[in-house]
Amino acid sequence: MANSTVTQAQPEVPSLMDGYWDWLRQQTSLREVGDWMEITTPYLDRHNDHLQIYARRESDGWLLTDAGHVIDDLAQSGCEVGSREGQRMVKCAMAGLGVCLESGALVVKTSATDFALRKHNLVQAMLAVGGLFHTMESDGSSSASQTMRYTVVIEKAPRNFSAYVPDLPGCIATGATKEKTVRQIREAIEFHIEGLREHGDPVPEPQSTAAVVDVPAGRRKPKPIAPN
Repeated sequence: MANSTVTQAQPEVPSLMDGYWDWLRQQTSLREVGDWMEITTPYLDRHNDHLQIYARRESDGWLLTDAGHVIDDLAQSGCEVGSREGQRMVKCAMAGLGVCLESGALVVKTSATDFALRKHNLVQAMLAVGGLFHTMESDGSSSASQTMRYTVVIEKAPRNFSAYVPDLPGCIATGATKEKTVRQIREAIEFHIEGLREHGDPVPEPQSTAAVVDVPAGRRKPKPIAPN
């Protein structure tokens, strides 16, 4: 009865939802990585990177995981996720979603029947746990407030992507996808800065910025030559 009432009151909503389902399919990509299937979702983390899930067929169903990316990102940002309080916060963030933490990775096991629901629960857990960055920063339990933001240039190559940091000469990275390249260059920046500090060298402050410029796609007409 409720669905019938909504349909009569807002007859365009079902077709709009059909468009949403189509968008989800178009924005979701699959790629085989060894024994795993990499699922790139349209959902974004705090870095504006697409969340990626890895699925593998098991004897008793399916195993879904984030491969440890969320916890690793928090740790690299200075969040003390390994402390008792950090583990408590992670557990609370995943409460009720059926997702567990195994060796630093968010993991959920499912049957084929519940695959869609469990995959959705894992995405929710990834977003919730990733959002702890802001909580840990605000209560002073991390050093994330001391992070620096560098401009990164990403270029498309014939078979992969490459990235470099204008403010950190020699700091480069490559990846099979744009998302992996962003993840790799973030790690490269951290190692680069760590190396500078170990050698007593100054760490360059972020200076570079980027801009997108629109230009006419067609060929410009040459200016007429003024007569002598």
